[in-house]
Amino acid sequence: MKGTYMYCRETPKSRRLTLAVCLALFVLTLSFLPRPVSADSEMTDFAFEMIDPGFCAAPPPQVPDAQVRSSVSERPEDFTVRGEVAAPVSAVLRGDGFFARGSGRNAIASTIYTGVLSDSGAISFLCLALVPVNEMNLTEGDAMLRGPDSDPQDGDYYMVLGRILERDADGAGHVVGDIEIADGTLQFKADHGDEIEGSLALIGDMSDGTALDVRFDFKLIEDDYVRFIDLSGD
Repeated sequence: MKGTYMYCRETPKSRRLTLAVCLALFVLTLSFLPRPVSADSEMTDFAFEMIDPGFCAAPPPQVPDAQVRSSVSERPEDFTVRGEVAAPVSAVLRGDGFFARGSGRNAIASTIYTGVLSDSGAISFLCLALVPVNEMNLTEGDAMLRGPDSDPQDGDYYMVLGRILERDADGAGHVVGDIEIADGTLQFKADHGDEIEGSLALIGDMSDGTALDVRFDFKLIEDDYVRFIDLSGD
């Protein structure tokens, strides 16, 4: 099975992982710069760890930006998430995503990992988790997206928790900001059982004070490594 510099596979499960997760199999700790801990970051940490442990980490210093750009240009078919971001920078997005279904339900929990590739400058990385709220039971049609700090709202929706990572001059990864307030639409276009196709559009604010404006198409792959959770409050 073909691989990329940005992602790799775990052969026994044909599991596509970010390169940073593959590295974590050999390295016990990842280097992050200190950051203030907020309620949003704790909630994001919790959701990421519950759904897809270790998926949100920047590639190691041994994989420079030029190598990541090369993998994107040489193997475009390997990236099942494709789109663009208008803020905090103008850039293209290339990545992948995975999901798990709830038992007896038509809802999913999902993680999405993309490189944020602007024409110049350092590459950053966007991690997203989608979690059903208030008995959401939908994988066809349009669903509302809400950030963790968005105004309370009745009805079913998917909460989106997200984080942007960067690497410093030494190649060490650090968190730039987490999604706080966000609103958007998750459009499910086709549910093939083990694959779900659709698109996502999201506008919001990050914890570092910057805006986020993201749009992309996706093909999510069902994977046993991903765990289903919801926030229905039962």
